[in-house]
Amino acid sequence: MGAERHKELSNYRAGIEGIPSILRRVFHIDHIPVRGHVRSKIWVNAKVMALNFKMFWKNGLKAA
Repeated sequence: MGAERHKELSNYRAGIEGIPSILRRVFHIDHIPVRGHVRSKIWVNAKVMALNFKMFWKNGLKAA
């Protein structure tokens, strides 16, 4: 547990747990205005793509 590798891997956990929180707070993923399994999947995937694009755009501007 005290190894350097464990410390590196434990840093990823906070980032992974933050993504569902962002989807709930910013993109309101808990309240989707569609019915049906396929439409719900499309809606959620669109929200995730929007989050990915937003993060990519934000990080791309920092690098430039």
